Amino acid sequence: GQVAFPGGAVDDTDASVIAAALREAEEEVAIPPSAVEVIGVLPPVDSVTGYQVTPVVGIIPPDLPYRA
Repeated sequence: GQVAFPGGAVDDTDASVIAAALREAEEEVAIPPSAVEVIGVLPPVDSVTGYQVTPVVGIIPPDLPYRA
């Protein structure tokens, strides 16, 4: 196993990388987009596997339930 943040590709229906990140967080760990305060987007980086990763940083309430 490995530890990883929620992630995935930007879909045609996503308005932005932020929208994609919020959608992926909801799909993968059940964090509703309305519970996330997005505080920034970091510059894209190229992974060793050839993917471009754009980190989106947000804050969630400390008592928010999520699915691991």
